[in-house]
Amino acid sequence: MIDDEAELASLDSTRIFHVYSRAIRLSLLGLRTLDTLHLAYASWLASRKLVRRFLTLDKEIDKRREAIREEVGIEVENGG
Repeated sequence: MIDDEAELASLDSTRIFHVYSRAIRLSLLGLRTLDTLHLAYASWLASRKLVRRFLTLDKEIDKRREAIREEVGIEVENGG
């Protein structure tokens, strides 16, 4: 996990798949790797107006719902 903002800024000049680049930035939320990848893809879908909500049963994602809304721009809803 990268938690140094100087390293994050240098990613912009590195050619990597855009969803992975987004996932690296979202890793600062402290979620598990696959959860972070799901959110990165949801972010990509949201940027194309294809999703507005992220439905989950995951307690760790639910705990970070406000940070996710601010960072990703989609609402987290608990499906339980």
